[in-house]
Amino acid sequence: MSVFDYQEIDVDTAGNFVAVLEKKYEIVPSDFYMQIGKDKCDISYKNLPVESRRKVDYLSISVVEIKISDLEKKDEILHKIFTNLNNGGKRLSDQELRNGIKRV
Repeated sequence: MSVFDYQEIDVDTAGNFVAVLEKKYEIVPSDFYMQIGKDKCDISYKNLPVESRRKVDYLSISVVEIKISDLEKKDEILHKIFTNLNNGGKRLSDQELRNGIKRV
């Protein structure tokens, strides 16, 4: 499923929206670390300052779905799209371009 249908969830019986999403998508809470100099800092959501959590909570995430009718040219088309998206940035190697293309 590429689109989340909010009608499928029953928040009333699950308790809250986060619990519903965790159950539906089998989300496992994770810790995230960042190396700053010699220090390893825990930057998990629960440890962020309130101001940073608010920014994360209200961050818009854009998702673009690309449907390709000619599956034989899928890799070529995705490679071209990703190259064009990166046009203003640093030139990427072919391996970096391949890593940027999610294979379904």
